[in-house]
Amino acid sequence: MLVLYIILQLSSSCIVENSSLKPDLREVKTYVTYYGEGDRLKELALFDMVIIDNDDYTAEEVKYLKTRGVIVLSYQSLGTAENWHWYWGMIKKKWLLAPLKEWEGEWYINACCKGWRSLIIDHILPKIVEKGFDGFLFDNIDVIEEYPEMTECIVELIKDIRDIYPNKIIVLNNPLSIIEEVYMYIDGIMQEDVFLTYNWDKNNYVTIPFNRSNNLVEKLKFWSRKGLKTFILDYTDTEILAKYYYLKAKKYGFVYYACNIMLDKICKW
Repeated sequence: MLVLYIILQLSSSCIVENSSLKPDLREVKTYVTYYGEGDRLKELALFDMVIIDNDDYTAEEVKYLKTRGVIVLSYQSLGTAENWHWYWGMIKKKWLLAPLKEWEGEWYINACCKGWRSLIIDHILPKIVEKGFDGFLFDNIDVIEEYPEMTECIVELIKDIRDIYPNKIIVLNNPLSIIEEVYMYIDGIMQEDVFLTYNWDKNNYVTIPFNRSNNLVEKLKFWSRKGLKTFILDYTDTEILAKYYYLKAKKYGFVYYACNIMLDKICKW
């Protein structure tokens, strides 16, 4: 009986330990970024990984996706704040720097403000984790291109988040301007506008110039070889182009998704 008890205790310990392991991004072959409304869980469950806004989903809905083998990441901006999120009322006006031209209600925020860092670490991320998300997609890392003086603050914030959540997935959106300083703390890269994008001035979808596209691909290939899972997020309304660049990205080992600029549709090209 004593031997049986010890075996059961060891098995129980293994179960607890394994439950804390990060899902393996290497297995992801399809993903979707979706910020639309409506009950679309069954459609989302068709992808290996989903990126959604935690404000729009309950813990039960996150669990539904996870029990179907889906890796579930929550969107969270580190370099901007949006007035449609629950925590907007907790943001001080002195933290805000300037509004974003294309996105009404979104502001660049001073990532060096202790209050903003505290809001993220002590309030926003715990709420995400409490719902059972596997990790985070951190956006607007490239705020440092507009405000280079915030580089060190963004780097420290990412390092602190990794220390607090060693078993959560961290993917950074558009991080190439800062990748050298943070690659050892993250699991993946998502890069927008590699082959296709949206022209805000002309209100249409266009292809990225070859030189810029090729330059991005070479950089992404380098970091992919370093072990970072690499995702591409393009914008288009043309199925033929989406399929063409899906195959091109797949050849390089990237995971590709393309949809409309608002990402309020689920595109299954």
